[in-house]
Amino acid sequence: MMPQTLKETTLDAERRRLLEVTIPDAEHMLTEQTISDLMGRNTQARFEMIMEHTAEAEALDV
Repeated sequence: MMPQTLKETTLDAERRRLLEVTIPDAEHMLTEQTISDLMGRNTQARFEMIMEHTAEAEALDV
């Protein structure tokens, strides 16, 4: 994200939104694994997930 875009969105208290996300118990383990794949140290898992879902993305910056 470019610095100006970051300033205008995430850092601007007047424009940003905080949303509470509730994860159903039945989906908790899948959600934990997905977050771990995307945010964890295992770059291969992140790459595989990105490549698996590229067709679903409208804009992708890899």
